Amino acid sequence: KKMPDFRLGQRVHSAGDPRRIGTVRYLGPVQGYSGTWVGVDWDSGEGKHDGSINEVRYFQATSDRPGSFVRSQNL
Repeated sequence: KKMPDFRLGQRVHSAGDPRRIGTVRYLGPVQGYSGTWVGVDWDSGEGKHDGSINEVRYFQATSDRPGSFVRSQNL
């Protein structure tokens, strides 16, 4: 199954909430989790981390907790 063509720097929104908008900062695998992930830096600052997870840095978010890794079908 082919994933949608996201690109770094692209503006995206959550499939569940069109007002939740962010920027794609990472595309690829996340250690310890299967499949491909999209790292998003949310404008609202409401995420789960700063772009690193389990001490592995995937991207540098704009502040402490605006980043999250999302499945492409949820964007």
